[in-house]
Amino acid sequence: MFGKDWTRLQPIAELELLRRYRFSQQYLPLLFEHIRVDEGTYVADVGCGTGYLSRQMALAVGEEGHVFAIDRDSGLLQTGCSIATQSNLGRNISFVNSDVYNIALEDNSVDVAISVSLFIHLKNHNAAINEIMRILRPGGYLSIIEGTPFPATKGTVDLFENSGYTDDARLIELFRKIDEAWCEHAYPRVTKELNIAANCQGLLNTLPTIMKKAGLKNIEMNGHFSVLSLADARIGESAAKSYIQEYFSYLEELVDSEWLELKAIAQNISKVKNSDVYELKQLLSQKRDYLLENIQLLDENLAWDGTVFLISTGQK
Repeated sequence: MFGKDWTRLQPIAELELLRRYRFSQQYLPLLFEHIRVDEGTYVADVGCGTGYLSRQMALAVGEEGHVFAIDRDSGLLQTGCSIATQSNLGRNISFVNSDVYNIALEDNSVDVAISVSLFIHLKNHNAAINEIMRILRPGGYLSIIEGTPFPATKGTVDLFENSGYTDDARLIELFRKIDEAWCEHAYPRVTKELNIAANCQGLLNTLPTIMKKAGLKNIEMNGHFSVLSLADARIGESAAKSYIQEYFSYLEELVDSEWLELKAIAQNISKVKNSDVYELKQLLSQKRDYLLENIQLLDENLAWDGTVFLISTGQK
């Protein structure tokens, strides 16, 4: 959303995969009820990423409605457009290359606007809300959706510990070495170059006040507790294996992305070596194969991964 390459912070695979599992098909009807998405609705998805929720809303609004998937990162939009075309959703979804502070839509052009995991990265919340309100029709609704891991002490990356993989200790050691070096040396510079705020979870406590001060009324607060466990019988073995394949592809992409930044910014001081990256990717590949061959172990050893989402909705 904030520059030519948001994937310097989040790989495309992460954006697509995690939104798909955190906003599952079972939950979408209730989410759409909270944010006022219904048949015939015109919706702006601001900071859409690869457009997972944009595509789901396009199905919900039907032929009489329309979804504008908005993001500043043209690469993410190209990915989203490709997926939408493959899903035959081209008629009622448009991909708009725009900044949240200067949206390329007419005044009063949508009934509903949403943003997911966007405002925690913004430096000027009031300016963003004012611009989104400009494109909202009178009586329209803005929903700001932000999440935080649960339990709060849980890391943001699940390495499927306690699954019985013999080289877990070394895998975890290498992953943390690279990830911590990236957070220390690369993350501050990347956020500065992309002109975004640090990930500010304190925003969750102030969203209602921010929205009221911006002129929104009839504020509603709803929540969604997203739980993912491959031990859940509703997922099934086939879907669990697909998730493992996708998730470990994402982890390898994440390692490549972080290493690319470290080489460009801080290779000499990060103490991360080419050999560390090579070994870690080998271990990730081996662990993926191990889990696929022993998928039943997830029932016995894997607990769950949770994310709490706060859905703040206000009316223009």
